[in-house]
Amino acid sequence: MPSNSNTAARIRRCAAWVVLLALAIGGVIAGSMGTGAWASSVLSGSIVAVAVVCVGALLRGTASRGSAKRVLFREHEVELLRRTIETDIEAGEYNAALVLCEQLARVFGAVEEGEQLRSRIQAILHQRHESTIRGEVEKFDNLLSEQEWVAGYQEAARLRRLYPDSPLLHDLEQRIADARAAYRHGLEDRFLAAAQREEVEEAMVLLKELDRY
Repeated sequence: MPSNSNTAARIRRCAAWVVLLALAIGGVIAGSMGTGAWASSVLSGSIVAVAVVCVGALLRGTASRGSAKRVLFREHEVELLRRTIETDIEAGEYNAALVLCEQLARVFGAVEEGEQLRSRIQAILHQRHESTIRGEVEKFDNLLSEQEWVAGYQEAARLRRLYPDSPLLHDLEQRIADARAAYRHGLEDRFLAAAQREEVEEAMVLLKELDRY
């Protein structure tokens, strides 16, 4: 069933043609009266001119309504696009949201708004990226606390391959070296304490452990 706006537009178009037809008939009737050929021509021409003006006014009204309708439809599309971007962000669908930001800027001309949303998404991605790396570094530190030095070096190499540009990983090898040195000093202190207590068996175990360093 057509909408009210479509029905109104059709009515206006029909009215325009009715006006044109009525004025044209009036011109013919006037021309048939004994007013002279020249006067009849002038009268008929005037009637046709009035008819054209009336029809133009009616059709312009229809065109204006159509233009306004297109503007409203465009605003509806932009608002729907905004809501979809927000939904994608909340769902963690960041790549899809970035694609829609590009459409918002390129298709609808909302360049500034598209750039603001893109910057917001990139900031979220950066935070998630850093949070992931911090979690990986925490696992790396656990290896060091358990004196898993070889596994620590392997993990450091893996992290550098995965995140080569992250400043959070610039000192991994130094952290391994510092952890090894701190553990060795701890062994030395424990060995000296055991020797002073004349706990020979414990001292020998610690001495063997020190040989590894």
